Amino acid sequence: MKFDSLSVLAISIGVLLFGMFLKKRFLILEKFCIPAPVIGGFLISIIIWILSFIEIKVDFDTSLQTPLMVAFFTVIGLSGSFKTLKSRRKSTFNLSRLLLVYGFNAKFYRHFHDKFIRFK
Repeated sequence: MKFDSLSVLAISIGVLLFGMFLKKRFLILEKFCIPAPVIGGFLISIIIWILSFIEIKVDFDTSLQTPLMVAFFTVIGLSGSFKTLKSRRKSTFNLSRLLLVYGFNAKFYRHFHDKFIRFK
């Protein structure tokens, strides 16, 4: 099965609405702040995985992938608030430190690997 960009857009809107429905229906999803697109997308990925066992290949046109991903992450970022960030100041600071240390370690490892370990 192959879907063009218009079909992919229609399917993604349906998946989003289905995810919103499930989020309202199951309060645990709301409690853990799982976004509706993630809920719907997870279910679609399971369906596609099951279809692969009966040898039905599903192909999506990915021309809208980048703009839709930018929209998704923008909406997720805008759903945060400074009030929440300020109330969790210590954990936010610790997360920032952890990411900073990880970033430096990853860069150092890459530099070390390129200079000394990798054989050309």
